[in-house]
This record gives sequence, structure tokens and C-alpha cells, in this order.
Amino acid sequence: MHFNQEYIANLKATVDLVDLVSQYTELKKKGNIYSGTCPHPDHTDSTPSLIVWEGERGWACMGCHSGKKDETNYGSDCIAFVRWIEKLSFQKAVEFLANMYEIPLPDDKLERLYVNHLNLAEEYHNNLVLDTDSVAYNYLIKERGLSNDDINDWYLGYNDKTNRIVFPLPDSSGRIIGFTNRAIGPELPKYINSTSSDIFTKGKYFYGLHAVKSKRIKIAEGPMDVIMATKYGVTDIVATLGTAMTDQHIAYLKSNNYSVVLCYDGDKPGLRATIKSAERLYSAGISVSVFTPPEDKDICDMCQSMAGEVIDNYIELNSISYLIYKVRDMVSSYISKIADLKIQYIPAIMALTNSSTTDMEKQVIKGILESLGIKEED
Repeated sequence: MHFNQEYIANLKATVDLVDLVSQYTELKKKGNIYSGTCPHPDHTDSTPSLIVWEGERGWACMGCHSGKKDETNYGSDCIAFVRWIEKLSFQKAVEFLANMYEIPLPDDKLERLYVNHLNLAEEYHNNLVLDTDSVAYNYLIKERGLSNDDINDWYLGYNDKTNRIVFPLPDSSGRIIGFTNRAIGPELPKYINSTSSDIFTKGKYFYGLHAVKSKRIKIAEGPMDVIMATKYGVTDIVATLGTAMTDQHIAYLKSNNYSVVLCYDGDKPGLRATIKSAERLYSAGISVSVFTPPEDKDICDMCQSMAGEVIDNYIELNSISYLIYKVRDMVSSYISKIADLKIQYIPAIMALTNSSTTDMEKQVIKGILESLGIKEED
């Protein structure tokens, strides 16, 4: 059975070392330490040689030089104590403690999935970094402006069988749970995501969440947006896998008390997605603002063109609340529809005006048009 670092850390935090050791020998407290006779079967201890440090969660036997005192030994945490006293392997000691303190063991099926994803990510990454003449490598370095450090930081890879760039998808703890495969050329679909599994669901996934450190996050359209923005100093930015904001995304943001700045593209599809996502977030009671990259650019283009500037601050200063954004959008839509109506109706109205047989009719129609802000020259 495989135990990841998160599981081991949780076990150590759960087990009370003083309580554990007390089950093998009587401990007496003095200050912030406990002492008792050494319980190890190979040590006949006539004096209280065993010490347990309450605050440091460590132990040592001063008589047989085990535990904290001996740097070559197992160490001095709860797992080390069980290995020492019960003469168990690391794995058996963890299982022993999990059973003693009723800590559920990890699901082996899930652990195998994590390991398999990590192995695949390593294979794809090596394909990319060991072949600097590949189309994928040159695309990332020359066309997108990434560095070798960027490629390594995000563990980007290359699937030479499908000729696609691979973005490993880490969960909030940094464990790889899936992949996004991006076409290098005009092939469609542009992105192919891993299918749902016991550890990955596209509809609730945020790329880059493992690096978020605040409760105010920026949401972009895809992994490349996150990588480029981070490269140029943008913090706390994540991306959905596409612009669809699902109920699961919204539930996660709400339950974790996040406020959101939407940073979708400035083109028409991006603007439509912005309105749709902002409305749903706002309706769910989530504080939401909107940032639109200038001149119809996406956030990648903006970051490259503004290299050297404080882009993070620029995004904050140029973000507007959802309500203001919505009013602006409604006014823009109103103006657009008025312009369309003018194009559609004014010629017919003017034709009727010109066909009027009396001056009175012409004056009445002219007055009606002027009350609507329409002049004959329109």
C-alpha cells in the first residue's frame, strides 16, 4: 500500500505521541517533557531513560540511544516509535497506527491512479525537454515566449503519438489527476481533456489552484492563460478548462469563500462567456468583478505586450463590479439595437414622409421623428 505525504502528515498530526508512548510505559510530566523507563524489550532500564518532548512531538531513550538522540536511527516521531518498539517496517507501522487511532487507510485504487498519472506526466515531460528540436518545444519557446524554467515549473510535456502539448492537471495539493492535450496547429478540437475518473472531474476543476494563496482569485479561460499570466507576475490566477462555469465550480467557490475577477478574452465569445458566468456567480452570492483585456486581446497577449509593468495591479485597477459591467453591457446593447432599428425603419419612414400629400402631415411626421431623436438627414 502506498502512503502519500498528505496522508502521513495527517496521521502524525492525529496521533498524540504522549498518549502513544504511555501505552508502553508509565510517563511522568516535568515541565514540557515526560519521562519513563525505556519499554524496549532489548533494554533493561532501571532508571527513567525515555524522554518524550510534548511540544516538539519527539522522543528519545538516553540509555539505548534511540530516537531523537541518534540521528542515524528512524527519527523520533510516532511512526519511528512504533517501528522501534514493535520492530515493524515503515508501512506496517503506519498501518498499525491507523488501526490504533481509527484513521481510514487510503484507497489503493486511488493511489494507483495518482502514481499512474505521475508516471505519464514524467514520460510526456521527458519527451518535450529531451527533444529541443520538436515542433512542440519550438512552439512553446519561440511562439509563446516560455522559458525552460516555465516548462519545468508547470511540468509541460509532449505527446509524440498525437502531436499535442500536454498540460498535467494538478489538484489543490499538487498531485496530478489528469491532462489537457493542446493542438499545436489548426487541428480541432483545440483542447482534449482527460475523461472523468475517481480523481478528476472537468466540471469542477480549476487549473492553477495549487498555487493560489488568497481568497480573491482571477479566473481565465485556459491553462496557457494561467502560465503566461503567472510568468509576468499575476498572482492567484486559475482557469476552468474552457469558459463553461458549472454548478460544481460555483459551489466550490462559494463554499470556500472566494471572490472572483473574471479575466476572459475580449473577443465576442469571451464577452458572452463573461456575462453568462458573472450572472451565475452573482446570483449565487459570490462577489464578482470583471476585467476585460484591452483592444480585444486575451490575457496572454496583454501580458506579453505589457512585459515589465505591474500587471497584477493593472488588472485590479481596471476591474469593475458585475453590476457596473452589466449596466454597461445593457446600454451598449440598447445603442446597438437603436442603430439597427434606424437602419431598418428610417428609410421606410422617410419614404412615407416624402409621399405625404399635405404640409400638415409632413410637419406632424417630422415632429414625431424629432421626438425620437431622428432627423431627416439620418
